[in-house]
Amino acid sequence: LISGHELPEVRAAALEIVAQAEALDGPYGIGVASNALRDQSEEVTAAALTTLRKLWNHKHPQAVETLKDLLLPGNAQSKDAVLRCNACVVLQNIAVRGNADAAAVAVKAMADDDDSVRTAAAQALKQLAEHGDIEVTTALLGLTQHSDVGVQTLAVELLGNVARAGDNQVSPRLQELKKTHDDTLQMTAEMALKQLR
Repeated sequence: LISGHELPEVRAAALEIVAQAEALDGPYGIGVASNALRDQSEEVTAAALTTLRKLWNHKHPQAVETLKDLLLPGNAQSKDAVLRCNACVVLQNIAVRGNADAAAVAVKAMADDDDSVRTAAAQALKQLAEHGDIEVTTALLGLTQHSDVGVQTLAVELLGNVARAGDNQVSPRLQELKKTHDDTLQMTAEMALKQLR
């Protein structure tokens, strides 16, 4: 029913049944739902992601990789911005703080073309990144150079949460951004500087 029925409503309903019937970390249900993420119907892909969220435990080895494929540019990236937002929420719920792979996915998703996905990715990163994480700090510093001021602002805000006060690259960059022509970016850089600890 999930892969062969012509009606998307039936395929989505079948996924809901799988979510209820399959045990946590059940390989059959996870496999079926993972395959359904490639369905042409947004209703089916949403049901597939919901099913996976119910079946994955907090350290499922394929969860972050599956979400990475949905979120980041490439052959498997979903064109559905709502699904990508939901994938960010699932990412922060299935990965634990300090999971470097999950944090890397979230920080890369902050450069998404859709503002809502960027915001969801930033929220996920707040939950996943550990204070002082050098790789995340470096990636966020890179995003402060992004062509979109919205991406820059999110990166600066998160730098205030993640970076350490003694980081010799963060403070000078935030000081530089305080002099930018964008008022929101200026204020965010000021607040980030005050948050550094």
